[in-house]
Amino acid sequence: MEDTERERVERLYGALSSGIVGDIAALCHPDVELELGIARVDWRPATYRGHAGIAEFFAELRDAWDEVVVTPREMDVVDGGILVRGRIFARGRILGMRDIPAVWLWESSDGLFVRGRVFHSREEAVARPVKAQP
Repeated sequence: MEDTERERVERLYGALSSGIVGDIAALCHPDVELELGIARVDWRPATYRGHAGIAEFFAELRDAWDEVVVTPREMDVVDGGILVRGRIFARGRILGMRDIPAVWLWESSDGLFVRGRVFHSREEAVARPVKAQP
């Protein structure tokens, strides 16, 4: 993986953990798609679109959790994107502490993330088809 890609992914995860929507949006294409089913409290599949979708997701996240830390551990380039393995740590008043293993697949174009998906396993992530870039 090129250093610039690695640095961009590291900036993205810093922004995701901070929850500062503007910092996340600055790294994403205006038509970004985020498929974040396992990152949701209710575990139902959901796709958030565009910068407004990023804001919507983080508003839901703040309503459900007091603290969320997204920790990347390993990054690899795979066909169609950047595969990141790590964990989601969350603490909430009702749900208590959660430590969720996760795999993210990020697709980018022209230096911006255009699609991000969260999976339970590496195998599940690499088996998913890649969409055409916007």
